[in-house]
Amino acid sequence: MENFSIGNALGTGFRVWFKNLPAFLLLSIILYSPVLVYTFSVMTEDNLFEFLRKIETWSQLMAGWGMLAQFVIASAIIYGVVQELSGHHAGLGASVTKGLSRFFPVLAVTILMVLGLIVGFLLIIVPGFVLMCMWFVAVPASVVEKPGIGGAFSRSAELTKGHRWEIFGILLVLGVINFTIGQLLESTFVTGAKGLGDLKIYLGSVVGVSIAFSALQASIQGVAYFLLRREKEGTGADELARVFD
Repeated sequence: MENFSIGNALGTGFRVWFKNLPAFLLLSIILYSPVLVYTFSVMTEDNLFEFLRKIETWSQLMAGWGMLAQFVIASAIIYGVVQELSGHHAGLGASVTKGLSRFFPVLAVTILMVLGLIVGFLLIIVPGFVLMCMWFVAVPASVVEKPGIGGAFSRSAELTKGHRWEIFGILLVLGVINFTIGQLLESTFVTGAKGLGDLKIYLGSVVGVSIAFSALQASIQGVAYFLLRREKEGTGADELARVFD
């Protein structure tokens, strides 16, 4: 496996995601459960006025919870990523139990990260992207190295130094893919909607894509963390895997 690069991180991340799809999707579904429950309640609504009213709340929930869930999913999936990179396919049960074992410390890191990114994007947007690239592997670092909340941010900044343009490129590619899928769904089910049925299909499709895409991005984050550590410190996948023993 080559050192850190946009192509290597994306290619390996896609491969790991696809090979562990059932386990990774289950973890994402668990963490998206509040969104799934509310989406189901919206989809069972047949009154147009009530449906449109609930759509506003649904949009806010998708935006807020989606950002929070993305980072927590990265912590849950890192176990499966490390196992796959070390040549040992992770079982579904082990991926769930091991992946969620660091839930609360990672949640604290995630909340601070989300708040920091919100402030960064409010400051003329650019600082938000800088922080996003700098903290790209904060969650995997928190799970694997257990450096503490502040240590997770500084560790990510250390590992990503010198590679933040590549990380920005990864985020850009993922953003374009996500945007393109979103536009296709909107043009298919919203622009030409013939009734509530099409809008309900759209809601379900958006949530399904978000769940799958969050798992994919988490896989790529885990792979990026491994590649950065291997390039800068010579750390192998087997060494990372022993952390979970």
